[in-house]
Amino acid sequence: MPNASKSQRWIFLAAILALVVLRFVAERDDVPINFGPILALYGLTGLIAAAGTLRFVVQSRQVDSETIFAALSTYLLAGLFFGVIYSAIEFMAPGSFTGPDPFDEATAVYYSFVTLATLGYGDFLPRTELARGVATFEVIGGQLYLAVMVARLIGAFGNKPRNG
Repeated sequence: MPNASKSQRWIFLAAILALVVLRFVAERDDVPINFGPILALYGLTGLIAAAGTLRFVVQSRQVDSETIFAALSTYLLAGLFFGVIYSAIEFMAPGSFTGPDPFDEATAVYYSFVTLATLGYGDFLPRTELARGVATFEVIGGQLYLAVMVARLIGAFGNKPRNG
């Protein structure tokens, strides 16, 4: 968070600590907390981190290795944390996804990257409206990201001053 103010950093740190505390409280058997919404909070926090790296990439004036790594990180973070959100959906509403194997955390990440890349293998399917909506949002976001990011990086790469 290089562009954040000191108060924004403290707020972000407090939010992360609250999520960590919630995780430990939710894992205890004597506390009746549904872990699904907590997973959804993790997923949303990760997508906010992806948005931060995207902001860095979009605002960079020139393309260098740091910009390329940030662009790749944005894509990977989005895939991983959409997977966490899919896990949360399945945890809160079992049967939201169907496929040849049980829908666990690893399967959720696999489904997320297949969806983000718009491969559409069809081995796992969203069965509820919420699952379909999130998958649709991820497909649209993945396609827009690839199209806009490639154009942005090539445009910034082409603006390098030439010696000669």
